[in-house]
Amino acid sequence: MTLQNSTTTPAQADVPRKKLRAIVFGGGIGMFPPLHQRMKEDFDVIATLQPKESQWLGVWYRLVSVRWPRNAWYRKWRYFMEKTGPSFLARTRSAAAQLEPYRGQYDVILFFGAMYAPSLDIDKPMFLFTDSCRWLSSRNVHDSISHFANKRDEAEWLALEGDLYRQARRVFVGSGSTLSPAASHASAHAIPGPPAFVTTPTRLPRGSGWPASSAATSNSSPTVPVRITPA
Repeated sequence: MTLQNSTTTPAQADVPRKKLRAIVFGGGIGMFPPLHQRMKEDFDVIATLQPKESQWLGVWYRLVSVRWPRNAWYRKWRYFMEKTGPSFLARTRSAAAQLEPYRGQYDVILFFGAMYAPSLDIDKPMFLFTDSCRWLSSRNVHDSISHFANKRDEAEWLALEGDLYRQARRVFVGSGSTLSPAASHASAHAIPGPPAFVTTPTRLPRGSGWPASSAATSNSSPTVPVRITPA
């Protein structure tokens, strides 16, 4: 007896599937560069964007960070530029300005890190990749620049970071130690629809014909150290 596949013919199987168009944000260090390279193979990457630091904020924070020695001055300045609510929002506005010209030209957003958001109005499915979160780094005794200076800075940052996680269709993290804190951020406030988190080996969403409305993962995409847990 010969079994035939009634849904796919050999001719159909040979037809390449159209890749989803993607905008990529970030992807510079750690686990991100190899993932970024694979994204270029699986998706039609329209652009890779990196928001700029606000010049006026940079000048202002240099003034309010003045202290001695110079290394302490620099570290305080970097804290203001990278670890505070105003810096998160400034980078988000820069990202939104870079994204605006591409409206209507992409299907998904592939987002590396959680230091800002791609826009104040995320209009397409976003997949977020991170190897840490601020709740963890702020407790790292070897990284004092990431410690919150006060409760106000902590509340502002964690609220913004949590909003970013909740808006993501999927959040992929680099290790199991990042899962619980990141998931806590995503559900800390009473906002419906927190994302599904992934933290042990699984596959990333496929760029070839993968529907934007789907939350499934693929068998033909790069492997990252993650495990799917219920949303």
